[in-house]
Amino acid sequence: MKHLEHSCTSFRRAASWVSALLGVSLPLTAAAQTVTLYQNDFEDPNKPIAIDCGNSLDQAGINALYGSDNVQYLEQFTVEVLSLHDAEKLYKNQGTANGEYAIGMLGSVQNDHLALRFDTKGRRFIKLAMDVSSIDVRECGGPFGFYPPGFKISLVDAPKGSFTWESRVLDEKVLAGRAASDAWAFEWTRGEIALDLDGTTDGNVALIFDLTSEGYAVFDNLTITAGEEEAITDQDKDGVADSSDNCVNTENPDQANIDVDAFGDACDPAPEDPRFCGDKDNDGSDDCKNWCETHPVKTCTEPVSKASGAAGTPAAAAGRGGSEASKAETGSRSDATTETKTSAMTVASGGAGGKGSSKKNAAADSSSAEKDGGCAVLNAGAGRSHLAAALGILGLCAWGRRRRLRHHG
Repeated sequence: MKHLEHSCTSFRRAASWVSALLGVSLPLTAAAQTVTLYQNDFEDPNKPIAIDCGNSLDQAGINALYGSDNVQYLEQFTVEVLSLHDAEKLYKNQGTANGEYAIGMLGSVQNDHLALRFDTKGRRFIKLAMDVSSIDVRECGGPFGFYPPGFKISLVDAPKGSFTWESRVLDEKVLAGRAASDAWAFEWTRGEIALDLDGTTDGNVALIFDLTSEGYAVFDNLTITAGEEEAITDQDKDGVADSSDNCVNTENPDQANIDVDAFGDACDPAPEDPRFCGDKDNDGSDDCKNWCETHPVKTCTEPVSKASGAAGTPAAAAGRGGSEASKAETGSRSDATTETKTSAMTVASGGAGGKGSSKKNAAADSSSAEKDGGCAVLNAGAGRSHLAAALGILGLCAWGRRRRLRHHG
């Protein structure tokens, strides 16, 4: 399904000819002004997918697998293809609309980026829609943890097709997803955003994909169009389409969601208790009343409901305790504007990232560290009495990982 097409060219020529003949200006319809720049469900790679990292990743490079004469992908670090039906059968809830493959990115340890360039033919807006989900990866540097995914999409100026990762930003928005039930389950969210092309030099631009949430996540069924209308429903005008907004009627561009339930903090009457999030469907009961039963992996221990003021009882997930709460809290998106781009980040066109940038190398480093006793795997159910020791070990691990990344850069 991958293709680059500029439809309606003949229609526009005909309209110009008629306009010149009659001496009048003929307006084009919105449909005629919309052009599909790119569409891909990633089910038709250039060569067979070969899992070469962890339980589900092909690291051959997105350009090698999906690039063409008209479409060239650019990467920082290694962006992978993820097999939704892994041979180890760890994954579940794949859905029927997402086929066999999706594009996977890492938001922590290594900050993957992916870019595509386009000629927008004088249109005013670029509209992008795609499915997103968190998912974890066994080995290959993982597991990385699972968090509500947030993909920042940046529209940058690329005059005459010239592009760098530091190109001038014209517009950017975050396309956010919901929290999955556990590390190995897909929870697909279809999101849509519109980006303003105002300020482009000559209509040539690039889109940069950046997973700004922690952990690993995937996107699929990508569609990119250009047109004269924003044409997305965004009732609260916060830049996040209603289809992926966790507070449809309350402005919250950051999509913050501390308790990772169905609604964001801005519209959640109990933002730290996943069992309460309000009655949006007006059926007389809280929309999240069964959250702990249907999402037992999440933080469902002692409630902190500010709405009811009542202390509840521990829910079905008792025993996961503080480690899961900590994971939920640390799942907030990092501020991408504070990131420092360094020469250690290898820019690749048509292939994997630079030396040492692959998750396979990260996995090898992790294995080596474990042999040296540097990064032990902590028991998620460890008691509070071990907190100080755990923090000390995590600090050493983080320091060692930074050293490894600098060494490989």
